[in-house]
Amino acid sequence: MSKPLPLSDFRAVRHVLEEHEYATGGKNVPPSNLIERDIWDGIMHLPDDVAIKISNHQGTKLRLLYSLWGDWIEAVGDPSHPDNLFGGMLDAADCFQCTTFDFLHGFYRSALANLRSALELVMIGV
Repeated sequence: MSKPLPLSDFRAVRHVLEEHEYATGGKNVPPSNLIERDIWDGIMHLPDDVAIKISNHQGTKLRLLYSLWGDWIEAVGDPSHPDNLFGGMLDAADCFQCTTFDFLHGFYRSALANLRSALELVMIGV
């Protein structure tokens, strides 16, 4: 059976955005159809466990992937003067972010699929 992480581990506590942090100025609406706890646990326990174990030993690689994703966003170009690569590179940035998330949570097949999508999007722009 799963057990909670000690609160001294920063990964043990989840965070949600505040109203002013939404790009569209979203309102914090109370839940209208909350998921049942056993369903939530069934969906989240295994990926959470994998994420904790991966981040226990792959912190340097995760930092590198995060840094490269940030560098890619800066290299996309000027949105006011987009070239042929702009759209593909912007979409590829999303694929790179998803790849890191999927890898961290143990979804290796979808992580590789996102890398393939990124390659295809950039090739279309080329």
